[in-house]
This record gives sequence, C-alpha cells and structure tokens, in this order.
Amino acid sequence: MDQAYITGLESTLKLVAVPDSQVIKNATAKLNNEYYKSPDSLPSLIQILVNNEDLQLKQLASVEARKLIAKFWDQLDATLKQGIRDSLLNLAFTYHNKMIRHSTSRIIAAIATREEWPGLLNNLTAACQDSNVLTREMGVYILHSILELTPLEWSRYLGDFLQLFAITMNDAESLEVQYVSALAFESIAQYLDEDANASRETVELFQKLIDSLIQVLKNTLAQDDSEKAKEVFSVFNTLIMVRSSYLGDKAVVLIGAALEISTSVAMDAEIRGVALQFLISYVMFKKSVINAKNLGPNLALAALSIVSEEDDEAEEELDNEEEVKENEEDKLHDIALRLVRSLSEELAPSQAVAPLFNKIPEMMASQDQFARRAALLALGVAVDGAPEFYSVQLQKVVAVIVAGLQDSSLIVRAAALRSLDQITSESQDEIAQHHDVLFPAVMHIIETATKIMVYKYATRALDGLVEFMSYDAIQQYLEPLMNKLFMMLENASSSSLKSAIVGAIGSTAYAAGKSFTPYFENSVKYLERFITNMTTAEGLSEDDIELRAMTFENVSTMARAVGSEVFAPYATPLFESAYGAINSENPRLKESGFAFITNMAKVYGEAFTEFLPKLVPEIYSCLEQSEISFDFGGEGFDPASLEELDEEDLAENIKVNTGVTVEKEVACIALGELAIGTKLGFAQYAAPSIDVLENQIENSYGVRETALQTIWKIVNAMFKATGLNDSTLALIKKARFITLSNLPEEPELTMVVSSLECIYEYLKEIGSVVIMDGPNDHEDLQTLCTEVLSLLKGEHLAQLENLEEEGEDEFDEGSEHSAVVYDSALEVLTSLSKTFGADFAPIFASFKDLILSHASGKNKNKARRVAAVGSLADIVSGMKGNNPYFEDFMKCFISRLEHDKSSEVRGNAAYGVGLLIEYSEGDLTALYPSIFNDLVTLLNKTDKDMAKTDDDDEENRETINRTIANACGCVCRMLLKNDTAVPASAIVPTLLGRLPLESGFEENKPIFEFILKLYSQNDSVIVDQTPRVVEIFAGVFAKDLEHQKLANESTLGREGNIDRFKQFDNDELKAKVVELLRYFESKSAGLVSSHELLKAAIA
Repeated sequence: MDQAYITGLESTLKLVAVPDSQVIKNATAKLNNEYYKSPDSLPSLIQILVNNEDLQLKQLASVEARKLIAKFWDQLDATLKQGIRDSLLNLAFTYHNKMIRHSTSRIIAAIATREEWPGLLNNLTAACQDSNVLTREMGVYILHSILELTPLEWSRYLGDFLQLFAITMNDAESLEVQYVSALAFESIAQYLDEDANASRETVELFQKLIDSLIQVLKNTLAQDDSEKAKEVFSVFNTLIMVRSSYLGDKAVVLIGAALEISTSVAMDAEIRGVALQFLISYVMFKKSVINAKNLGPNLALAALSIVSEEDDEAEEELDNEEEVKENEEDKLHDIALRLVRSLSEELAPSQAVAPLFNKIPEMMASQDQFARRAALLALGVAVDGAPEFYSVQLQKVVAVIVAGLQDSSLIVRAAALRSLDQITSESQDEIAQHHDVLFPAVMHIIETATKIMVYKYATRALDGLVEFMSYDAIQQYLEPLMNKLFMMLENASSSSLKSAIVGAIGSTAYAAGKSFTPYFENSVKYLERFITNMTTAEGLSEDDIELRAMTFENVSTMARAVGSEVFAPYATPLFESAYGAINSENPRLKESGFAFITNMAKVYGEAFTEFLPKLVPEIYSCLEQSEISFDFGGEGFDPASLEELDEEDLAENIKVNTGVTVEKEVACIALGELAIGTKLGFAQYAAPSIDVLENQIENSYGVRETALQTIWKIVNAMFKATGLNDSTLALIKKARFITLSNLPEEPELTMVVSSLECIYEYLKEIGSVVIMDGPNDHEDLQTLCTEVLSLLKGEHLAQLENLEEEGEDEFDEGSEHSAVVYDSALEVLTSLSKTFGADFAPIFASFKDLILSHASGKNKNKARRVAAVGSLADIVSGMKGNNPYFEDFMKCFISRLEHDKSSEVRGNAAYGVGLLIEYSEGDLTALYPSIFNDLVTLLNKTDKDMAKTDDDDEENRETINRTIANACGCVCRMLLKNDTAVPASAIVPTLLGRLPLESGFEENKPIFEFILKLYSQNDSVIVDQTPRVVEIFAGVFAKDLEHQKLANESTLGREGNIDRFKQFDNDELKAKVVELLRYFESKSAGLVSSHELLKAAIA
C-alpha cells in the first residue's frame, strides 16, 4: 500500500478531531472527495486502526472503515481480505482499550455479513466459553455485533445460539458477559419472530432464557448500573413484538418484573420510568395479552399508586410557568399518568377506567393530599380513551372535580383544574351543563390564586367550560365574566397567561353568539395590540408567537359570534393581516392565518369570493410543504452513502415537523370552508383543490383524514351550488375513486373510519351517485360492501394490523375506539338503506345474519347490541314496506323488547317494532297485546330508572328519555295502523303522562299524528284530556321557540347541533297542530291563549 496515501489520510483524519468547525468541515469534504472514492481507503483505515497508537485516531479510523465496508470490501483481493480478518480478530481480542475492541468488533460484524468467513462462528462459540473472562466478553460482544445486523444465513443456528446464551447469560464471573448476552438475545428474539413454524423445543428454550434475562436485569440493578439496565429494558421492548404464542406465560413474567421495578420506591427514578415506558409500550402493542390475562386493573392501580407518591416539588412547580410538552415529561408521576392514558385508550373501560373509578372515592377521602391529587390527575388523563364511559358516570365525575376545586390543598385544587380542562375537551356540552357548580368554583380560584400556574390552569378550565355552555346558560354570567376577563388581561404579566385569557374571551364569544355584540368593540381594543404584525415572528419568543396567533384566531371567532355587520369596521385591516400571516415563515402564524380565513368564510359566505384568487394559491403552497426533513450531513455528503447507513442512523436523521403538519391540517379545513362559504365562486378551484388534497392522502404524514374530509366538503359544496351536472359528477367520481381505492388496503383505522364517515354522510346529502354512476354500475358498491362486511367481522386489514396474533378478537370487548369502527360500518348500511330504499334488500343479504347475531341475546356486549338493534331499526326506516326480511327483523326486535336486560336495547327494539308495523301491509293485530304489555313494562322500568337517576346526570337521563320516546312512538305507530286493536282509554293516559318528549323529538311525528287522529274522530278519551294536551303543546312550542332562537342568535357554525331540538318534522304537521289549538281556543276561550307562547302561535 502507498505509504504516502496512508500518511495523507492519517493527517486529514486527525483534522476531523480539531475543535474548529471550519477545519472539520474542510477535512470532511477532503476525505469524501479525495480519499473515500478509492478502494485503497478501506485497508488504509484498517492499517491506521491496527498500527497507530493514538486512541482518538484509532477510533475515528474504525468508524470510517466500518462505513466503507459495504462500498469497497468486495473490490479487495482475497489475500488482503484474509490479512484484514486476521488482524481485526487479533486486535479485538487482545487490545487493552475496550472502546477500540468494540469498534473493531463492529467492523468484523460488517465484514461477516458481506461474505462467508470460514471458521468464524466456531471460533466465536469457543471464545464465548473460554476460561479467560476477557475472551468470553469479546466473543459474546463480536457475536452480538454480528447478530445485530441479522445476517439471514445465521438464522439456521437459532437453536445453537439459544443453548449458548443459556450458558453465557448465566456467566458466574462476569456481569459484562451476562449483559452482552442479553443484548444478543434481542437479535435472537427477532430471528425467532420471523419463523412462523418454530419447533416446540426452540420455543421452550427461548422462554427459559426470559427468566435469565430478568435475572440479568436484576444483577445490573444490584450493581447500580443504570445504563446497562436501560439497555436490558430495550431488549424487553423488543420482546413485546415477538409472537405472543412464543412468549406464552412469560409475557406475564416480563410485565410482572417491570411492574415490580416501577412501583419500588427504593429504585432509581429513572429506571422506574424506563419500566413504566415498557408497560406503556406493552399496552399499546399487545393489548390482547393484557386483556386475556386481566392485567389491566393491576396496571391501572399500580400507575395510580405511583402518581400518589409524595412529590416535594409539587407546590414549587406551580410558581414555574415553563411547561413541558405532552409526552416529553420525564417526571415519574407524569410517565405513570401516560400509562393511565394508554390503558384507557387501548383497553375496554372495565379493564382500566372502571378500576380507577372504583378507587377514586377512597383516594379522595384520604388525608394524604398527594393521593387526592393523584385521583384527580388520573381522572383527567383517562377520559381520552373512554369519553362514553365518562358520559354515563358524569355525575360522579363532576362531584369529584367539585370536591377537588374546593380542597384545602393547593396542589389538589390545581389537579382538579387540570382534570376539568381535560374532561371538558372530551365531554364538552355534557360537562358544561354543570356550570352552576363548576363555574363559581373556578372563578373563586381565579380570584384567590397566588401561584401563576394555578391561575393559568384555572383560566384554561374556564375557557373550556365557557366554550361549551349553552346559549341560555352563558347569559347569566356574561357581563361580570367579560369585565373580569378584561381586568385579568390588563394585569397579566406573561404572554403565556395572556394567551389563556384571550382563549377564554374567544370561548365566551363563541358561547354567547349575538349576545356578545356589546362586548365586541372593547374586546378588539384590548386584543389588537397583540396582532400588530402577523407577517413576522422575528424577535419573539414561542409564547409571544402563541399569543399573537391565539389572538388572531379568537378575533375571528368573535366575528362569527357577532356577524359581518358588527365586524365590518375591522374587516379590511384584519384581512390584510390574515394574508400576511399565511405568508409568514412561522408555521404557527401561518396556521392562525388559515384559521382566520376559515372563520371569515363562515361569516361572509359568498361575499368572500373576491379573496379566493389570493388565498387559494397560498393554501396550495402550504399543502405542498413536506412534513419530513432529511439531515445527513453537510458539504461533501455523498447520497450514495445512504446505502451504508443502518436503520438507526437513518431514523436519527429523519425529522418530522409537527408544526408543518398542524399548519397543513388547518389549511385543509380552510379550503373546505372556503368552498362551503363561497359556493359557486369556488367552482374553478374545485378540481385542482381535489388534486392537491389527493396528493396529501397519498404522501402526507399527518393530514390524510382531514384531506379526505375536505375533498368531500368541496364536492358537496359544488353539488349544492350547481346540482348534478357533468363537472359535479366528475368531482364525485374522483372523490369516490380516492376513497374506495385506498379502503381495502388502508392500514390505519382512523383513515378507515374517515372514509366510512364521508360515504355515509354524503350519501345522505348527495344520493346514490356517491357510490355508483347508474343503476347498472355495481363495482364500487360491491367494493364498499365487501370492506364494510370485513369491518363488521373484525377482519379488515386495519383491524388485523392492530391484532397481535391470529385468532385474537378485538371485538369481544374492545376499547371505545373499536366501537367507533363498528358504529361507522353500521352507519354506512343505514345510509345505503335510506338511499336505495326497496333496492337495498339484495345489498343487505350478505349482512343480515351477521348483524342479527350481533343483536341477539347471545352477544354479551351491550354496546354492540344497542348499535346492532338500532341499526336494524334504521334500516327498516330506509326500506319501508319493501322488506323481505320482515319476519327475521320482527323476531329479533320482539325478542330484545321482551328479554334484553338493557333498557336502551329494548328502546331501540321498540323503535324497530313500531316501524315494522307502520310499513307492514298485513294484519299484525294478533301481536298487539304482547307488544303493548312489553312496552308498558319498559315504560315502568324507565320510570324506576329515572327515579334513581340524579337530576344533573344528563347522560343517563338522555338515554332514558330516548327510550321513552321510542316506546311512545311505537305505541302511536301501532294505533295509527289499527286504532281498534286496543281501547284508547288503555293507552292515552299512559302516553300523555310521558309527554312532552325530552329527547328523540323525531318521534313527535307519529305521536302528534295519533293525537290529531283521535281528535278528528272526536274520541271522548282524548277530548276529556284536552287541558293536558294544551299543556303538552305549550311545552312543545317552548322548545320550538328555543330551537328558533338558537338558530338565529348562536355563533355561526355552532348551529350544526341545533336540529336535534327541532319539534316538528315538517311545516305541514306544525300547521295542523296550530289549527287544532285554534279549535280548542274557539271552543274554550282562554284555554290556549292563556299560554303566551301558544297565544302567539295561533295569532
């Protein structure tokens, strides 16, 4: 070899270690451009490694040599290769410095994976069992280095490796041998997982080594070697992904070991945190094991006990406004809370959340303030995965939060505020209904707060609570609340706190609607100082930027509340600011600009069309940004060297920019709202927008669902604006193709659900063209039905991706997330039935038996029965009288009505029975007596259930009221069909005693029609009840007025929920009721007009 070449290489390599960035940059460029283009560089680096005595230079040479193996090894002649092999093995086993021995071992591994190395495996096996401890350590380390690169040809020695590590992992003399053997065992586990047909003997030997692995972990902990312990936990994490059948009961052993370490207060906090992280990963990736072994309750309570531990810094931290981002917390109790969240998200409520709820009363009664704090913090994080469970338990939840807000301990009050904020974000309107106890308690804390974070937590809690208050509820607080918020903003010292207050002002406007008008001008005066320059973030801290963005967003929310006329004086400069924001280099400011545009599209509608030429291209530009960046070095970097990087190197140099992801998501939403608002004005942008959004679905990291939803919003907007013409049809076909082409192979459940939601929502809006071009075009419909059926069976690719083993059924009692998938699949069938009517019967044929089985008493999953029976009833409503499955449906409904333990299921069955009878052509009066008996029994049960339900337990009361509505509707549908089957005297008093309805107002239609029919017949029973009927209609018209008031005065965009309060199915029915009321008034002056609302109605 050319000695001058080696000397030059050596000299240049030395420069890389000089503490001068420019020197390093120049040296790196020279190495890449001059030396590393020649095959001679590899043996030259090996020679420097072997012969040079400078440890730093040897280390650099070893690292560079390893990188060049893939590039140049095959170009070296056989003699040179053998010399290199021999010198490397000698250096690895004899050199005095451990770092050099290990870096040399990695070169050996790189060579061993390139080509056959005769005798290497035998030599290493012998070394692993040598009497010399250093030889054993290096033998195991080299073997580990090779196995880590997973050469496939070595997998045939799997059994031999397991037997070898059974010895080395129990080395009596060296912890190092044990430890490195444990690391090598990680590679063996990966080999084993690749083999779907591993022998029983191999699996048993593998399982035995898990006990040894746990002992190695304990040995490292006994030696206080936390770094080694963390590496062994890394092996634990790899075992999570091994087939559950191979782990067997050792899974429980691994979890038990981690649980023991994580709950040991004597253990180092960092190691306990690593153990908790392992448990979190196990829950995320192998929830079926946790379910099967019923480990959820133990894990939940263990996490709760960790959160309960004394924290000397708890109160001091309330003075520190610097907050750690979510999932970046490293304090032990924060990691334990992440475990609680994971358990709630991945497991059925009975496995995780219910045990917490059972434990919380005891903890809230404890004298230990940390126990009370823990109960509240856990209550807050667990809501993420179980909002439906919380809805049912909301009365208890509110009681716990109120107790926390009034606690004598500051840290407990702070925890209660955090919990309230988290629960409000999920439960929204439901928890806001308890404003009468929550609002005063939060305001009292704001008034008395002495710690900055308590003040901030309280402001955030107030923000969430106010945002979801009803229009009527906010009125009683509006004036004092706005005065208080203005004062808080004046006195706030930090941008972070100001942001929280600004958010509360925006939420107040959102809740108040037009009632916010008196406060709008003053609000703008207070807020405009924060948005003087939306173009640049230069010189601003992150908190300053957030304040600027938050203010801009909330000013546009205020505009939605008060409307375009009140907002008009401020519109022009703010529109210019919005354009500046979306052109900013700062992602958060751009995001706020798009959010502003979204709200302005709602406020101005078609009048906003003139801004489209400036805004739409900016949205496209935003969406074309990449969310992923690559950083593989500076000048002189050779892209071809990517092949030489291992997975770890690649992962370290790929960055996901979540700021860009959020910005793009808000831009997508803005694009959809522009289409909805500007209608025909958006037509020229519709097709190119869909193309841009399709690219996001194919290539985006985090906005795929939003992009798909936006596509369909645009399609629907154009359909409403122009009807079904050629251009609209082309848009629909494109959207359908995008949705269905991805559905069969879609691995993400969230994307599957979004696809289904788009289909069933827009079938209702647009019609059958969403899924087929014409009556003879069945291909896309067949694709959809195939995927829906696979989802209902739990066999879709996305569901299988979330199951660890074949045969594991996520749907037995899954998390609330799996329920969303199931419900969405049923919604598609319901929409298809309403779209196709009589033609739905052959479509439903392949689904019938499956859904009937889910609806049957054999299915122990109540939520599944509720959904299945409700869906069948809705399908009856869709098919009407053209239902060839009438007998099967009726048998199912009557069975559930008679025998189901759940009133909710029975209520849905009653709805189905009523619809079947309404649409039947035959005489079903023979069924009437038993059905009426079942309905009376059901109503009596709802009376008892209601008597046991607290007045403010809105969720349970809603369910009960819905059941009452379904039962009353069923009775009326039956008697509208045949009013001679049962005497009116047996029905009318019971019926009127349940009116007016408090929920399920669509059932008012058959009820009102039945009442009108009885009066048309001058039935004496109903005539005698006329004063009661007037009282009922007074209640109905009061609700109808509330519906109209909300529609007229609530914040733009909030009225989407308002239709659920609608009392009359159509204007014709309302007119008939008004005529009946006028008739009453004519017969008895003052009977109707004594009610102010009814007096106005009949005027």
